[in-house]
Amino acid sequence: MHHRTLSAALLFITATACAVDVSDGVALDGTPARARVGAAPLEGSAQGADVAENACGIVLREVRRPSNGMGGYESSCGDSGCQYVWAGTVDVSEEQLALGATPHVLYQTSMGERAWWEVDAVDVGTAGAGNRRFAFRIDEHTPSPGMSFSSLNRTRIELVPFLRDAAGNRWFDHNRNANPFENYVLVVDNAWSVSDDPSVCPSPAQPDWMGNVVARISRDSSHACNGGTPLGDELRYDGWARQRAAVRNVCFEVWEPGVTDWDNPDQWRQLDVRAHYRFASDAAWQWQWLGALDHAGNNARFALGLGGLDPFAPYTCTSVPTEIVAQPDGDRARASMQLYFTVNGAELRPSAGAAWLVRFEEYVSALPAGPCP
Repeated sequence: MHHRTLSAALLFITATACAVDVSDGVALDGTPARARVGAAPLEGSAQGADVAENACGIVLREVRRPSNGMGGYESSCGDSGCQYVWAGTVDVSEEQLALGATPHVLYQTSMGERAWWEVDAVDVGTAGAGNRRFAFRIDEHTPSPGMSFSSLNRTRIELVPFLRDAAGNRWFDHNRNANPFENYVLVVDNAWSVSDDPSVCPSPAQPDWMGNVVARISRDSSHACNGGTPLGDELRYDGWARQRAAVRNVCFEVWEPGVTDWDNPDQWRQLDVRAHYRFASDAAWQWQWLGALDHAGNNARFALGLGGLDPFAPYTCTSVPTEIVAQPDGDRARASMQLYFTVNGAELRPSAGAAWLVRFEEYVSALPAGPCP
């Protein structure tokens, strides 16, 4: 799913906000993440503009008091005593992370000095297509297990996740609370918790069908995919493809009723299509988004250009693992790229858990002399 960039929003907040402490995690700068004083929205010019984010760039999934496993609730104790812990998760758009945004939480309790506190959120993995999930903990400046029952029941915690962009602007989560003056509020009536609402910023549905994977490496440039041959387990990409071919693509089709079967201007938002590749089995997968090329009947068609991934392309210093393959007409360097695709998180592979292999080859004599800079 693609999200509107932060710079597109215009709505400014004047409501209060909230922060988070990740005492068991690691802060964005690698140090232990503790609560620190945070500015209320629109306070302090150094903070930049404060904006209501309502395009699923960041959204609170849930927050609650974790159990201590003994019939009570977890607490965190230090030199100043013990405080109850609140733990939660937020989902953040990968687009915003790629632009340099970082997730945080602001919070304020109805006790003590009523200051606003800020903590970082910690990346804990994927959260559906196009999103990462972050966890946070609040365990400072919160109610104490030693408080009376009546005092605890009067406690009110106000919080709101936000993204801080590269320019210092803060984008506050208003994907559930449309009112820019309203934050999440934890009180006794909701058991000091917010439960996940799957209807808010839902992950896009996985497609009903995807397939017809073909390779088209041809001097005929009439179409990027038409006339391609079914992609087997392996595909060879050699000097002829590199020097002579006008089209060097792997193509596939996706069908999702109501999405791909009409001239849908929002198809790019509803289909998160990616090519995943790596040049070593122990390497991390890299990926890139694919935009729709055209339609084939009711199917959307996508094309991955292999030329952009060719480690032996002209004027390229090869930096991926290679092997030397002896051939009668001259030794060749070979780099083997594993490849598969995803659409809204659903995987398109040659078989379960497998990947296609693209064998890039070039004569050793044709490679640049000397080591890569």
